[in-house]
Amino acid sequence: SIRSVFFFSITELRSIPGITQQAYTTIKPYISALPYGTLLNVNTASDYALLTLDPKLTLRETKAIIRIRESLDDG
Repeated sequence: SIRSVFFFSITELRSIPGITQQAYTTIKPYISALPYGTLLNVNTASDYALLTLDPKLTLRETKAIIRIRESLDDG
């Protein structure tokens, strides 16, 4: 059975069977290990980080959010 496990470091993913060095290197820019309860700053979060907020969000929607956010910053 699969159980939920918290990671303290992203390097711990390398201990999972099937996670090769190549796979780890590929996903490394898109992952993080944060303490439980860490809040996400939606004003600075990447599109992939925003995806973690709601399983219904799509990458297209998060990219649109970033475009809107950046247009508001421009002023």
